[in-house]
Amino acid sequence: MTERRFTRTMVLCLAATAVAFGAVVTGPILTQSGFETPLWAVASLLIVFGSPVATAVAALAGSDRGVRAGLVLTSAGFVVLLLTLELGLRSGTLPPEAGAPWILGITPLAAATAALVLPPLAAWGYSLALAALVAVARMLAFPESIADVALQDALVALLLQSVFAGLTLATLRAARSLDAAATAARAQAVADAQAEARAREQRHTDALIHDTVLATLLLAARGSSGAPDQRAAELARRGLQQIEQLAAPTVAAGPVGGQELVWRVQALTTDLDPYAEFVWTVASELELPAMVADVVVDAVAEALRNSLQHAGAEGVARTVVVDVRDRELHVAVLDDGAGFDLAAVRPDRLGIRLSVTERLAALAGGRALVSSQPGEGTSVVIGWRADAAG
Repeated sequence: MTERRFTRTMVLCLAATAVAFGAVVTGPILTQSGFETPLWAVASLLIVFGSPVATAVAALAGSDRGVRAGLVLTSAGFVVLLLTLELGLRSGTLPPEAGAPWILGITPLAAATAALVLPPLAAWGYSLALAALVAVARMLAFPESIADVALQDALVALLLQSVFAGLTLATLRAARSLDAAATAARAQAVADAQAEARAREQRHTDALIHDTVLATLLLAARGSSGAPDQRAAELARRGLQQIEQLAAPTVAAGPVGGQELVWRVQALTTDLDPYAEFVWTVASELELPAMVADVVVDAVAEALRNSLQHAGAEGVARTVVVDVRDRELHVAVLDDGAGFDLAAVRPDRLGIRLSVTERLAALAGGRALVSSQPGEGTSVVIGWRADAAG
C-alpha cells in the first residue's frame, strides 16, 4: 500500500534527521551533560536519537507493529523529557555559560513523528502543546531567559513544527487517497470481471440452447411422421450431455494437441454430414487449452448445422479444412449452396452471430470471419493464435 510505503520512507528520513540533529548539537550535549542527572541524560539520548533509529530498523525489517511502537515512544518521550527537564538538571537550572537546553531545538522531529501516528487534529494539538512546553521549559531550566525570549523560541518552534507536521500530514493524506483509489479500482475490476464472467456464461448458455435445443426441434419438425429422425435423436442426446456438463462440477482438463483436435473435428464432420469433404494439415505440435478446443469444435458444429439448414437440400458440396501450424489454428467450413446477404440478417437472429462470431470474439486469441453472398455459397473461417492468447 502507498501509505505503508510512505510511512516506511518517512521513518527512515526521520532517523537520518535525528542523526543529523545529533551531529549539530553534539557540543551542547557534551557541555550540558555535566549538569544533568545520569538517568535523564541517558533517557534523553535514547528517546531523541535511539528511538528514531530503532524505528527505522523495524521499518527495514517490515514490522508494522514495531514501527508504530517506535513512533509512539518517540512522540510521548519528547513530551515526558520536556515535562521533566527541570527535574533532570542537578540544580534544577543550567548556568548561563551552558546555553539553552539542547532538546528545545529538536522538537520539529517530534512533530513529524506525531503526524505519522496521530489523527490530523491530534497532531496539530500535539505541536501546539510542544511549543508551549518549549517556552515553559526554557524559562524554568534557563533563568537567564526572559518571557519575551521564551515566547519567541516557542513561536519559532511552532513554525518549524508546523512545517514538518504539515508536510507529513499532506503527503500522508495523498498516500491514503491513492490507496483508496487503488482499492476502488480493484473493486471495480473485480466487479467488471464478474460481470464479464456472467455475460460469458450467458453467451455460452444461449449458444448451447441454439446449438442443441433449437436445432433438434428444427430437425424434428422437418422429419417425417414415421420413424424418428436418427440425426435429431443423436443431436438431442448430445445436447442433454452438454446441459449435464454445465451442472456438473468444473474439472480442469489438460491441453488438446493439434492432431487430437483434427480427429474431433473429423468425427464431428462425419457425424453431421458424411458426404462432406474433410482436408487437414498438422504442421506442428501446437497444443490448445481445453476450453479453446471446445469452443472451436462447437463453432465448427454450428457452422455445419447452419449450412445443412440453409445452404439447400440437394447438390450442395461442403468442405471442412483444418490447418494446424506453429502457433496458429485455422478451420474453414465451406459450401457452394444458396448463400445469404449478411447485411440483411436481423440482429435478433442468433445462429452464426452468437454461436460462432461472438463465441470466438470472447475467446482470447480467437476470431471468426463469415463470408457469403446470395447464390455464391458461404464460408466460415475460424482462427486462434496462441501468441494473441498470451
